[in-house]
Amino acid sequence: MYIESSIYINKKRGEVYEAVKNIEDYFHFMLNVENVKIIGIKRNCRLSEWKINVYETPISWQQQEYLNDKDYQIKFKCLKGDLAHFEGSWQVQQEDSRSKLNFYLRLNWGGTLALRYNNEFINRKLLIVIKAMLWAFKKKLDYGTEIVKGDAIVSELIHYKNRDGKNIVGYFDHLRNWSKDGPLVILCPGYGETKRDTLSTSYYLVKNGFNCIRYDATDHVGESDGEIANTTLTKLKQDLLSTVDYVEKTFGVNKVGVVATSLAKRMAIKAAAEDKRIAFLCGMVGVVNLQDTLKSIYKEDMVGAFLKGEKWGPTDILGHKVIFENFLESAVKDDFHSLESTFKDVSTLDIPIVFLVAEKDVWVRAEEVRLVFEKTKGKIKEFHIIPEVMHQLQENPKIAQLVLKQIVVSCTKYLMNKEISIDEVIEPNLREIAVQNRIEKERLKLREVFTLSLEKDFWAEYLSSFSMIYKVPDYREYLTLLFELSGGLKDGDFILDAGCGVGYFGGWLINEIIKSNNSDQNQSKLYSRCRYYGVDFVRPALDIANSKHLDMKKRFLEKKGLNNGKLDNFFPCEYIEHDLNFDLPFKDRYFNKICCSLVLSYVAEPILATRELFRTLKHGGKIVVSSLKPFADLSEVYRNFISIAKSEQEILEARRLLSEIGRIRQKEGMGHYRFFNEREIKFILLAAGGKKVKVFKSLGNQVNVAVASKE
Repeated sequence: MYIESSIYINKKRGEVYEAVKNIEDYFHFMLNVENVKIIGIKRNCRLSEWKINVYETPISWQQQEYLNDKDYQIKFKCLKGDLAHFEGSWQVQQEDSRSKLNFYLRLNWGGTLALRYNNEFINRKLLIVIKAMLWAFKKKLDYGTEIVKGDAIVSELIHYKNRDGKNIVGYFDHLRNWSKDGPLVILCPGYGETKRDTLSTSYYLVKNGFNCIRYDATDHVGESDGEIANTTLTKLKQDLLSTVDYVEKTFGVNKVGVVATSLAKRMAIKAAAEDKRIAFLCGMVGVVNLQDTLKSIYKEDMVGAFLKGEKWGPTDILGHKVIFENFLESAVKDDFHSLESTFKDVSTLDIPIVFLVAEKDVWVRAEEVRLVFEKTKGKIKEFHIIPEVMHQLQENPKIAQLVLKQIVVSCTKYLMNKEISIDEVIEPNLREIAVQNRIEKERLKLREVFTLSLEKDFWAEYLSSFSMIYKVPDYREYLTLLFELSGGLKDGDFILDAGCGVGYFGGWLINEIIKSNNSDQNQSKLYSRCRYYGVDFVRPALDIANSKHLDMKKRFLEKKGLNNGKLDNFFPCEYIEHDLNFDLPFKDRYFNKICCSLVLSYVAEPILATRELFRTLKHGGKIVVSSLKPFADLSEVYRNFISIAKSEQEILEARRLLSEIGRIRQKEGMGHYRFFNEREIKFILLAAGGKKVKVFKSLGNQVNVAVASKE
């Protein structure tokens, strides 16, 4: 492939040429460039190493460059790396008072990109990337625009001991040219969360002049000592106070701000009541009544039952096994457990506080947070209702951004004694956040053994746990959407249910056939020319799907008075054990319709897997894929789920759903899985060769569903 492109810049060619030569500065104004390093120079020749990110694909290579300062030209060629081969040049020409920057490239894709992307798609995107690169030079030189505004952020790994001698691992986030005099904010991890979950909050604060420490609690998840099975609110509080100790010893700072979310807010309130070095407290979607929050989640008064003498063994709390009797005993003994205990703690707080409360939070009652707010001793306080969001603020990116800015405004007001507006908040570079996020996910990923055998066991348990979800209105609406987007069902359709699990989509198709027959009492249309293929890598799930589908078909035939000799002709189904990380066992252009429901997040290479699905799709066929959105909050879906539960078994199943979702979120946080927003899931289909891509919301607005056709 050969590309030639150019742009005019209102500077003399010497200035433009110097900007092109200064490749190590590209990071500051080119969006895709993550790092460039010159590793060798000899006269007019140099070697450099590059790392870029092209549509979530990291690409690295080493290139050789020949600098011709006399003719304002740089020639380059690839020596080794992820791309098969490329060579090209930069040339700057003077035209009157402006310069013309020319770029030439001859490239053979090969490598990672050739495997991942449809050729037409990646060629088109490459042109966009090159034009963006040229525009980046123009914006930098003509307008002074850079991506990384101001000083870059540095995340420095730190280790320190808590008061019990256990090791705490954290990050000290600061500007490259930081000052010890800058106010310091400590960010506490929420229940089941790590320091990575407070990364965005920290970077917003750092960009606006704060130094921040975020850490993993001990006896919790993450890199610090101990396991979450032994967690208690008292231990979480002690880790926060140990972090305050570390700050004072290391930086000489004896006044800090604290930002805490969810359950961490409750322990932060008590910590602030005990330690006057905490000079400001900001709580987001904070739990103030542990007893009521647990009751809201599990539909059982666990604290009340404990106070009456009920014993608890290891209990799954939101996907984590916790020695719950110890947790509750500590909460009661150290006075964390009730609304009254929170009243008692805040009655001594005489520091500025800010409470941010989600309008649609199903775990925390806004009126109880308001009562706690009103009982605080101090007069300097703010109470903000965050509209249209649930407990997981990040599930709405626009609202989450406003909340992060509000945190900056409040911290600036009470820790810097300076008033700023929301519009004056400096936003961190999203690329800086993304790069650090990947680094921290990789660190977490290395801590967990992740094998195919363990994955199969996890999904076998997960998929066999839920029979009741089929009854939930949110889920039935979701299945209806999948059916409608796939174009309904015609006799003769060949359907692939990729990652079919226990066969909910296949069952929905059979149910649609039954409904169409019930509306016409005079004939029985069995869709005998159709072929349904359910594919999954979990054999027990396939067996459940087969049994379920057979039972549905048998009951229908009996109702119609047809003998089971017709069974083989009734919507013939086949179930194949296969891992979607590998090539499908089907010939090209075999299926009319493909459904891949809530699966792409869990395969190693979503784009490669989708390209393989497209290979088997007929021209004119449709593919429907879906994914939980990032930071999905299924609390409302869960509430709807448990509201229709009638038996104890159904309530237990609803609880298992919440726990398994917690386990999936934990794996996502470690980088094993990835959820896709609307733009990303559309990109996957386009990259695989899809046409007419559209994206829809479903399942309580927490799932992105995309449909595409093959032309």
